Formats: sequence, C-alpha cells, structure tokens
Amino acid sequence: PVVGVMNRVLNVRNEVRWLQFVYRGIYGPRGRLIETRIVGRDITDRIAVEQALRESNERWKFAIESSGDGVWDWDLSTGRVKFSKRWKEMLGYSEDDIGEGVQDWQSRVHPDDLPAALAALKAHLERRKALYIQEFRMRKKDGRWKWILSRGKVIARDEKGRPLRVIGTHTDISAAKAAKKREAYNLKLVAEGAPCGSVLDAIVRSVEAEHADLMCVAMLMGEDGETLKVAAAPSLPDWFSQGLDGMKIGAQVSCAGSSAYYGQREVVEDIAADKRWRNCRKPAETAGVRSCWAEPILSRTGKVLGVLACYHQMARKPSRAEIVTVKNAVSLSAVAIEREQEEKALRDSERKFRAVFEQAAVGVAVLDTPTGRYLDVNQRMCEITGLSHREMLAKTFMDITHPEDLEEDLRLVRRLINGQIPSFAMEKRIIKPDGSICWISLTVSPLWHAGEPPLRNMAVVQDITARKEAEAKYRREVEYNRALISNTSVFMLALDPDGRIIHVNQAFLQGMGLKEKEVLQRSLWELRLLEK
Repeated sequence: PVVGVMNRVLNVRNEVRWLQFVYRGIYGPRGRLIETRIVGRDITDRIAVEQALRESNERWKFAIESSGDGVWDWDLSTGRVKFSKRWKEMLGYSEDDIGEGVQDWQSRVHPDDLPAALAALKAHLERRKALYIQEFRMRKKDGRWKWILSRGKVIARDEKGRPLRVIGTHTDISAAKAAKKREAYNLKLVAEGAPCGSVLDAIVRSVEAEHADLMCVAMLMGEDGETLKVAAAPSLPDWFSQGLDGMKIGAQVSCAGSSAYYGQREVVEDIAADKRWRNCRKPAETAGVRSCWAEPILSRTGKVLGVLACYHQMARKPSRAEIVTVKNAVSLSAVAIEREQEEKALRDSERKFRAVFEQAAVGVAVLDTPTGRYLDVNQRMCEITGLSHREMLAKTFMDITHPEDLEEDLRLVRRLINGQIPSFAMEKRIIKPDGSICWISLTVSPLWHAGEPPLRNMAVVQDITARKEAEAKYRREVEYNRALISNTSVFMLALDPDGRIIHVNQAFLQGMGLKEKEVLQRSLWELRLLEK
C-alpha cells in the first residue's frame, strides 16, 4: 500500500536536487486500487547533512586506523564484534583468521590478565566507570604475547539503560612497556650504585633494543684526557671494538673522536666518502658498517665524559627518533659516569645516591614502603606536585593520588612488597594543592634486595598531563560527532550486506513509531519501507 521513492532531479537552473516521494494506495472493499495519494519533499539539505556525517564518521575511523590503533565495534544485541583490519594485523592475523564473536577476543587475552579486563569492562557497561580502559597481554598468531592498551565507551543504550553498542580501540604498547621496564631497570642500576660498566652496557642494550638497526658503543674519556676507552659494545664484533679502544681525540678522527673533541654531535652519513675515516675504511667495510654518528656524554658543567657512538649498516643520517633515544641514553650515562667518578672521591653511600637523585630530569622520590610516606624528593618532583619539599615530606602518596586511581596503585605496591613483581609502572592522576588534576607516568622500583625487609622504594615520575589533555580533546571531538548522529532529527539506518538493519537512530524509531527490537535484523522490505 505504501511505496517510498528517493531520486535526483535537475531543476530549471540545471541544479541537482534530491526529492523524496511517498505513494500511498487507497483500496476499495474488494482490494481494488481506487486512488493514489502522493506526498513529496525536497530533501537535498538532509542528504547533504547525511553525507557530511558519513564522511565525518569515515574520517574519525581513518584517523584512528592511521594512528596505528585497531578498532573494535561490539553490538551487544547480536553479540557480534567487528574487528578492524589493523586490529587483526596487530596480532599477526589476516582478515579471515578472526571471527566476529567476543570469544575471538577473550580467548586471546592472557589468562592472568583476563579477570581484570572483564571486570573493568563490566564496570563500564554497568556505568560504574565512565570509560573502559585496561592494559593486558594478547596472544599473537605466532604464540608470543603483546601488550595492548584497550579503550572503549558505550555509545548506545536502550530505554532501560542497558548497553547496546560499544566502540573502542586497541593500542600496541609492547614497545612502551619494554622501554619502561628497561628504563626502570637502568634507573635501578644507577640508584643502587651498580658499576659504571654494567650501567653503560644496560643503556647501550636498551638503545639497540629500541632501534634494532643500530650497533652502539659507549666510550669513556681516558685518564690522560686525550683518548677514548671502550666501556660497552655488546653488538659490535670484538675485533672492531678492540680497534676503537684507545682512539685518539681530534678534529679529524672518525665521528667518535671528533664528537669528543668538539663536545657536540658528529654525523658521518657515508663512511666511504668521509675523509675522517680514510685510515679506517677497510675495518668498517669488513664489519659491515656504512655510516656512523656520535653523541657526546657531557657532565653537568659541560665537560666531555665520553661518547655514545652508533653505527648503521647503510649510508644514512640518524632519524629523529634515534636522536631522542640516544640523547636520553647519554643523559643517564652521564649520571652513571659522574656517580662513579664521585664514588672514587666520596665513599659515603648517601652522597652517592644524592648525586643521581638530584640530577634526574624527572621527578624522583624515596618512600617509606610500609606507610607510603615521602622520605625525600627532588626539585622536579616538587614542581610536578605543586608542593614544597617540606610539604612533600609531610605527605604520603595516598594523600595526593586521585581516589579513582588509588586502588590500583595500592594493589601494585602490595605485589611489589610480596615479591610478585620486580617493579611496576602505571599512569595515574594526582591532585595538586589548588585542586587541579595532573596526570603522571609513574615507575616504582624497590630499594631492597631479595631477603631484605621491604623498607624503601623509589618512584620516578613524569608529567604527562599535556598528552592526556590532547587525548581527551580528541575523544571529545569524536563524542561530538557521535552525539550529532544520535540526536539529529533525520532518519539514519545502517544495513548489513544482506540488507538487514543493524543500527537505527532514535529519530527513525520515533518517526516510524517502532521499537528498536522490531527493527534490528529486519530488511526494509520486511518493514514495508520498500516494495519487493
């Protein structure tokens, strides 16, 4: 009895317009058509809005995928979960390897992490948490484990508040986890007064782990002030590193020698063409290195303590990411080297620790483990918390931690005390004296050895508020687009490849006088919106 038609026309000005007509048949007692009534309207503006919304939706999905994150879209009414191509590739799977069930995700989460992940998801679905945010390990196709940061939010609920649809992302944080673990380990070595050679070896290995195509060597200034001595070169051939040992410092001596001479970064993009390598090209060719660069390790006063030299197997310049990593490495190396130099003159262990403690570019604190009270903090820690040194020593970490983050912090501390984990890292919020919120990246390491009572621990803190605000701004923009779709007065439907409705907005349901359960998984023909 009713037929809907929507099509484009050209008006007298040769403009394309969209028109929509509804034909309604009026029938006699015997079912014979006796009249046809037609209602039409120009829907060009509506079509334009719908197109803009579709493009907006595609843009935010593209933006997420382009950032390297995978997207998941869970329809709770059907139990189906759509995993994006990037979501699957992150775990080493192809498009057809993973189905559309919750079990396809759940079965791949590490058994130790699954209970917490499910509990966090349940808390969000039940509105006890505003967002679903959880870190866990997932099994890749090759059997190895990858750390994932999962974020999600319910975007549709029924009239009783029950969740209907959740959309979220997966971010690969394996590299960040590994980097934090290495950073915590290196900081622990420095804090515990490990030999300088061990610290430099760990730092060099950390750099090489973060950039697999780098081979590095840490070299220290000799006592004569005119030569460089190899301190750590775990990946270079022994004969090559032995040849570097005792290198003279000079303006025209490879990149390491000239870096130490000038006290600045030196880059040799092509060893074969650089005159500073004219006497060492053959060993470099045999070792398979084609380019190098060196970053000086400087003391607090700018004195050259050594260099960190990096070698590539192809002729090229260092990347921005490599430079950032190496600069951080030489900063920590400088701390380690200076600490050992000070140890030779000052044997007092407290002053040794203070030298590292006060030089840190991040917030560092020593805490009394049983009570959580701050025993000492550096200046950067005071800057981050907004408290003076005296005020900090009157506080516990529980006093300044946001209530919603405190439970997880305390849980990790208990695991640290019980020896279940060697250290831990987390992101949390702290409350500053003016009531403002500051997001921090926190790494906590014990200052006790196995068998010793857990009396003190060290916390290293970085302010990540700017990053969190940027993420929140992006989420608000996405939520705005979603709210626009949900609250528009135009009818919006989404169909699967078979023509069945998988999503409708409230405007359609209200306009058609239908309930969502009457519409979902039915075709337009079944609803008599189109004629067969």
